Amino acid sequence: MGKGLNKPAKRIIKELIYGIQAAKDIKICKVADSLQEDLVLIKTTERLCRNLSDEDLAIISTPRLFALAMIK
Repeated sequence: MGKGLNKPAKRIIKELIYGIQAAKDIKICKVADSLQEDLVLIKTTERLCRNLSDEDLAIISTPRLFALAMIK
Protein backbone atom coordinates (compact mmCIF):
# COMPACT_ATOMS: atom_id res chain seq x y z
CA MET A 1 0.00 0.00 0.00
CA GLY A 2 2.71 2.47 0.91
CA LYS A 3 5.07 1.88 -1.99
CA GLY A 4 6.12 5.22 -3.44
CA LEU A 5 4.90 7.21 -0.44
CA ASN A 6 6.96 9.08 2.13
CA LYS A 7 7.30 7.84 5.72
CA PRO A 8 4.50 9.99 7.23
CA ALA A 9 2.06 8.87 4.51
CA LYS A 10 2.93 5.23 5.14
CA ARG A 11 2.32 5.78 8.85
CA ILE A 12 -1.10 7.32 8.20
CA ILE A 13 -2.13 4.37 6.04
CA LYS A 14 -1.07 1.93 8.75
CA GLU A 15 -2.92 3.91 11.40
CA LEU A 16 -6.08 4.15 9.32
CA ILE A 17 -6.12 0.45 8.49
CA TYR A 18 -5.50 -0.48 12.12
CA GLY A 19 -8.06 2.04 13.36
CA ILE A 20 -10.77 0.86 10.99
CA GLN A 21 -10.19 -2.77 11.98
CA ALA A 22 -10.09 -1.97 15.71
CA ALA A 23 -13.13 0.33 15.64
CA LYS A 24 -15.05 -1.79 13.12
CA ASP A 25 -16.19 1.56 11.78
CA ILE A 26 -15.02 4.06 9.18
CA LYS A 27 -16.06 7.24 10.98
CA ILE A 28 -12.92 9.27 11.57
CA CYS A 29 -13.73 9.99 15.23
CA LYS A 30 -14.18 6.27 15.94
CA VAL A 31 -10.94 5.46 14.09
CA ALA A 32 -9.08 8.16 16.04
CA ASP A 33 -10.49 6.87 19.33
CA SER A 34 -9.40 3.31 18.54
CA LEU A 35 -5.78 4.48 18.10
CA GLN A 36 -5.74 5.27 21.85
CA GLU A 37 -3.16 8.04 21.57
CA ASP A 38 -2.12 10.14 24.55
CA LEU A 39 -3.49 13.25 22.83
CA VAL A 40 -6.86 14.91 23.05
CA LEU A 41 -9.19 13.06 20.65
CA ILE A 42 -9.87 16.19 18.58
CA LYS A 43 -6.14 16.57 17.84
CA THR A 44 -5.88 13.00 16.56
CA THR A 45 -9.02 13.49 14.48
CA GLU A 46 -7.67 16.73 12.99
CA ARG A 47 -4.34 15.06 12.14
CA LEU A 48 -6.04 12.16 10.39
CA CYS A 49 -8.33 14.49 8.44
CA ARG A 50 -5.45 16.75 7.44
CA ASN A 51 -3.40 13.80 6.20
CA LEU A 52 -6.35 12.25 4.39
CA SER A 53 -6.75 15.45 2.39
CA ASP A 54 -3.21 15.10 0.99
CA GLU A 55 -3.53 14.76 -2.78
CA ASP A 56 -0.42 12.61 -3.19
CA LEU A 57 -1.76 10.10 -0.69
CA ALA A 58 -5.09 9.88 -2.50
CA ILE A 59 -3.60 9.61 -5.98
CA ILE A 60 -1.23 6.79 -5.03
CA SER A 61 -3.27 4.82 -2.51
CA THR A 62 -6.80 4.91 -3.98
CA PRO A 63 -6.11 2.61 -6.95
CA ARG A 64 -4.31 0.19 -4.62
CA LEU A 65 -7.25 0.14 -2.23
CA PHE A 66 -9.65 -0.65 -5.06
CA ALA A 67 -7.36 -3.42 -6.27
CA LEU A 68 -7.26 -4.96 -2.78
CA ALA A 69 -11.04 -4.69 -2.46
CA MET A 70 -11.53 -6.46 -5.79
CA ILE A 71 -9.36 -9.40 -4.64
CA LYS A 72 -11.45 -10.00 -1.54
